[in-house]
Amino acid sequence: MIYDNIKIAVLGGDRRQLYAIMRLAETGAKISVTGLDIGLCQGLRQTKITRETSPAETLKDASVIILPFPVSADGAHINAPLDKDGELGETKLLSVLRLSEPGALIIGGKLPEHFASMARDKGHSVHDLLAVESLEIKNAYITAEAALSVAMNTLSHTISGASIGIAGFGRISKQLSRLFSALGAKVTVAARKDSDLAFAETLGYKTVKIEGEHWSEPLTCGYDMIFNTVPHMIFNKEFLEKVDKSTVLVELASVPGGFDLAAVHELSSNISWAPSLPGKYAPESAGELIADSIIKIISREARQL
Repeated sequence: MIYDNIKIAVLGGDRRQLYAIMRLAETGAKISVTGLDIGLCQGLRQTKITRETSPAETLKDASVIILPFPVSADGAHINAPLDKDGELGETKLLSVLRLSEPGALIIGGKLPEHFASMARDKGHSVHDLLAVESLEIKNAYITAEAALSVAMNTLSHTISGASIGIAGFGRISKQLSRLFSALGAKVTVAARKDSDLAFAETLGYKTVKIEGEHWSEPLTCGYDMIFNTVPHMIFNKEFLEKVDKSTVLVELASVPGGFDLAAVHELSSNISWAPSLPGKYAPESAGELIADSIIKIISREARQL
C-alpha cells in the first residue's frame, strides 16, 4: 500500500530500526528520524528520509510514531543505542505525549504500561509489538539462531555431543532446543509446568522441574552451556557457587533476567549477557519483520489517520 499522505516519526532504536525504516520507506510515507544514525545502513542513503536533530521536529505533524523495540531500558527514557550525536539526550518517554499530534498512532516494542495507559488517555491509538503473535514467533527463531551462533563462537568444540541446559520452555526455548538437538547436542530443559516437561520429554530431551529451593542442583555439573530464558530470578547464589566453572552461562531474558545479579558480581561468575540478540546478529531480518508488522497495523488504522 502507498501512504504518501502519512508522516511517520521514528525515535531511537538499534540496528533493527534502520532496516525497518528502509522497508517503511517503500510505502511512500514521509519518514522523519531522530536519535538514529541512518548513515550506518548503506541502503538508507538512497531513501527520502529526513533526519532531524530534535524530537520536537520529528514529531511535528506525524500521524504515526515508531518507538524502539524495546522502547526503554529503564522505563523512563527512549532506548537509543545508535544516537551517536546525542539528539535524544535525556529525552523522556512522556515527552513524546507532550510533543505529539493529538490522536497519533503509537507503535513500539515492550511499551511501559504507565506510558501506554497515559497515551490512550490522551486519545492516542497504542500498539505494542510484543502483542503481535506472528512477529514474536518469527523473532523467537531469530533469537534462537543467534544464541546458537553465540555457542559456536564460545565453545572450543563442536555442538555435536555438547551438553546444553535451557531454562524455560517458551517460544525461544522451543526453537533453541530444536536447533541444538538437530546438531547432535544433548539437551536438558528446565521448566515449571508439567505439560512443558512432558512435551520436552516426547522430543527426546532430558528434563528438570523448576520447583523447590534446590531444583537447579542437577545443572551444577556436566554442562557446557546453560541458557536462561526466564525473565525473573531462578538461579540463586547457591547455584552460582556450585556450578562448574567451565560451564558458560548465557542470559537471554530481559532485565532483570534469571540470575542473582548481586551474586554474579560477588562471585565473578562466567556469564555472557545476550539480550536483544536479533538486533545484534540479524538486524536486517528482524527489522523487516518489525516493519511488516507496523505496515499491517497502519493498514488497519489507515482510515482513522
